[in-house]
Amino acid sequence: MLKLRSARLGLIGGVSEWLIYSRVNRELVEKRIGARLIEIPMEELIESYREVGDVDTGVVMRSARSISIPIESVKNSLRLYHAVKKLINKYGLDAVSIKCFDLIKEIGVTACLALSLLNTEGFPASCEGDVPLLISMSLGTWVTSKPVFMGNVTYVDDGGVLLAHCTAPLIGPYELLTHFESGLSTGIRVEYPVGEKATLFRVSPDLTKMRLGVGVIEGVDWSSMLCRTQVRVKLENPLKILREPMGNHYALVLGDHYEDLYMASRNLDLAIDLV
Repeated sequence: MLKLRSARLGLIGGVSEWLIYSRVNRELVEKRIGARLIEIPMEELIESYREVGDVDTGVVMRSARSISIPIESVKNSLRLYHAVKKLINKYGLDAVSIKCFDLIKEIGVTACLALSLLNTEGFPASCEGDVPLLISMSLGTWVTSKPVFMGNVTYVDDGGVLLAHCTAPLIGPYELLTHFESGLSTGIRVEYPVGEKATLFRVSPDLTKMRLGVGVIEGVDWSSMLCRTQVRVKLENPLKILREPMGNHYALVLGDHYEDLYMASRNLDLAIDLV
């Protein structure tokens, strides 16, 4: 995958402390993938955010099915989106990950809407500084030309996996709510189409393997006690996700893209691990 081999991957603020499966250094990324990891201090994003003036909330708010937060929360989230875009342009980035919980502590704004909009536009963006997941999302976005969802593995049984996160791309009807863990700012609930095929995937922490599976989106009873977008996917061997963990975040893209992702992974010398 030529674009990934020459990509500039932005890492803003570093890696979240709890991501034990996502600690990769610049040298490993360059050796195994070919991409460059560009580290940017969180202070630079915060400074960029404070320089952004008033923003137009029209399209985001008009298109939402419902809005349960103040307009000022939406404005601040969009200001952060523009701040991230400024850094993307400054550093010539092809993808970006943000240690987002630091933003909540510093400015009370989540990165959820910013990341959602970037992924909707086809620009790979992950949260919590998860670099292997960012590599996965970049590969998925550029191979399929479709927006990719970064989900937390929330529940697994022998029938499938439930993913949940507040940053889903706007691929269907959506609502603007608060961010789940903090109860602040903006989180996005996107409705994924039940009955459609979807491809689940993730690159391993040592960047030698691609876990890959195709399943069907099933109905789910939405819960206010989980991250806002909740997607259940029926899979052939979901329990492998628990028995042989690779990390809590997985990438999901609508459609059956097994063949394309298989070929792209093999071109990157990634072994295939089916789930």
